[in-house]
Amino acid sequence: MPKLLVRKRVITHSERPWAFCRKYQRFLGVYAEDPESGLYFCEFTSATIRMRIGRAFFGLPEQLQRLCLQYQVTFSACPGWTVNGNSSTLYADFNESRKERVSPHIEMSLRSLSDELISPHLTHEASHIWWRHQTAERRRAYCQFLVASSNADTVEVSDYVQEFFRDWRRSLEIPDSEGYAKPHRACYLEQWVEESFCDTVAKLLVPGYRSQWSGSTVDLELRRHKIRELMLLEL
Repeated sequence: MPKLLVRKRVITHSERPWAFCRKYQRFLGVYAEDPESGLYFCEFTSATIRMRIGRAFFGLPEQLQRLCLQYQVTFSACPGWTVNGNSSTLYADFNESRKERVSPHIEMSLRSLSDELISPHLTHEASHIWWRHQTAERRRAYCQFLVASSNADTVEVSDYVQEFFRDWRRSLEIPDSEGYAKPHRACYLEQWVEESFCDTVAKLLVPGYRSQWSGSTVDLELRRHKIRELMLLEL
């Protein structure tokens, strides 16, 4: 029986200019397509890891699957923390005017590849792509909803997101007279809203996801409705 040919991509700086930074150069090189999922993996990725990620990928909403394939997202695994110091990280430059130069890459640690975390962590990273793919108007509308539905006593969907929420709340205490107050608030708000969106999607898709605070005050069904209405994502 003839051997199945595997399509490969050689990713250089011309396609992935964000990898000019030295620490990101490990994300250049050869990527091979997995014939089952259609995803591209670093050529050194084991068959077991490709299978695990592919299986989790098929558990994503079809909208997220299609978007990942449209962007030709690449994947790699690492034994410890990712380059950016997380369990999993999405790297991309959505400021690029050409889609092929956005060049998203998802790096997942062995911790993220565990049975308990692979689905919610993959969902979280794929949701970053969905978030950044939407128009500024849609992101702004969701931000307005999130701010309006939160207060000082809000407990977010996860301890990870709670830290971003706390940073934003602290930034509101900066005196208006300080020149850095406005940009700091905007930065912390942007970080909280995006991370909250991604972890909320993960929690809605994987109800058993255990990273949430036991005392979370978030109305998940309201967020599901607003994610569908404002961000056009069906969960």
